[in-house]
Amino acid sequence: MKKIFTLLVITLTFTVQLFSQVVPNGGFETWTDANTANSWNSVNFLTIHSLQRTTDLHGGTYAAKLQTQSLLGQVIPGIASLGVIDIINQSVSGGIGFTSKPVSMKGYFKYSPVGNDSMLIAVLLTRNSGGVKDTIGGGFFSVKTAVNSYTQFTLPIYYNQNVVGNPDTVNVILLSSAALPLGVGSTLFVDDLVFDYSTEIKENQMIDYKIFPNPAQDFVNINCKNSNNNQVLIYNITGQIVYNNTFATSQFKINTSDFKEGIYFVKISNKIQKLIVKHNND
Repeated sequence: MKKIFTLLVITLTFTVQLFSQVVPNGGFETWTDANTANSWNSVNFLTIHSLQRTTDLHGGTYAAKLQTQSLLGQVIPGIASLGVIDIINQSVSGGIGFTSKPVSMKGYFKYSPVGNDSMLIAVLLTRNSGGVKDTIGGGFFSVKTAVNSYTQFTLPIYYNQNVVGNPDTVNVILLSSAALPLGVGSTLFVDDLVFDYSTEIKENQMIDYKIFPNPAQDFVNINCKNSNNNQVLIYNITGQIVYNNTFATSQFKINTSDFKEGIYFVKISNKIQKLIVKHNND
């Protein structure tokens, strides 16, 4: 009996650990109602439902539909997250417990943009170190053209070589609009999200540029390994691009004095680092 009980405990522990390392409800099969997918947070306010259940799917019974909408003159992107969404302050925080380092996240999507809009899917892996969130790794997948049928995507996850160890939290963010101006009516369909562990992380996936100071106040310095054609994209926490420029040198400075205080993501050569902007209000 003792051996059977021990085996049961081991089996249950393994099952819980294994489940925690997948995208929960990544196939969007389970819903509380037509606008609430289990494990996912979204915006439901008056007539706005940023996440909707749909039978326009890739596999299974349901998929997720995210659509950019307008309410009282405010444009609200279709958004879903494993973390907490604060649409008023345009912030996403938290996530779910997670201790692995997947190589990528894969899934299926289709997209119908309005104007110059673009969709975005993001993964962020963090760890709490003494009350401070360290970015372990992350990645973005973004498309600005129409994709009319379900197409597989692979979102590589890049790891910060300056932080040792595994994450304790993962967040996945889905956005139907990530470019200004947001296109009312832009529609993103997502289905069958999975983490991929099949390939070892390659060295060229590591972060190869430095940003400092971090936190930044009025400026941030960036030192890159490459000396030309360094395109710098800075995203806010909801995945919107707030800065886009290309530099022909390996070292340059970016003015952050007009940035709102908060967390941003610097993307260079598809590699992501977290930037905190905190102004000196003394």
